Amino acid sequence: VVAPATPTAAPQRVPTTAPSSNPTPRAVAIDGVSYLTPPKIRFSPRSQKEYDEIGQLLLDISVDATGKVASVSVKQSSGNSRYDSAVSYAIKRTKFNPYRVDGVAQPFTVTAPFEKSPK
Repeated sequence: VVAPATPTAAPQRVPTTAPSSNPTPRAVAIDGVSYLTPPKIRFSPRSQKEYDEIGQLLLDISVDATGKVASVSVKQSSGNSRYDSAVSYAIKRTKFNPYRVDGVAQPFTVTAPFEKSPK
């Protein structure tokens, strides 16, 4: 006589999530990031009046996991479009140190302030 088999629970399948090849960039405070190659901003005001009218510029910067700038947009203009363009152009050509979470480089976004340099 053969005893009936005791039913056993089916093995549980553990859901796996493959890491995304393009994770959503994480918003990071400006003091949490650093430049690998600092921006070289080239701007010469045409007059003292133009220089005096320049206020603080805020840029939203998106950076990929390697530290390359993916996009730059003006969040708050300095009041001078030539200055805004010069700074944006310089930031697009700079490189950041990769932002790491648990040792893994992550894309990030940061809002960065820029002030005119003293004459």
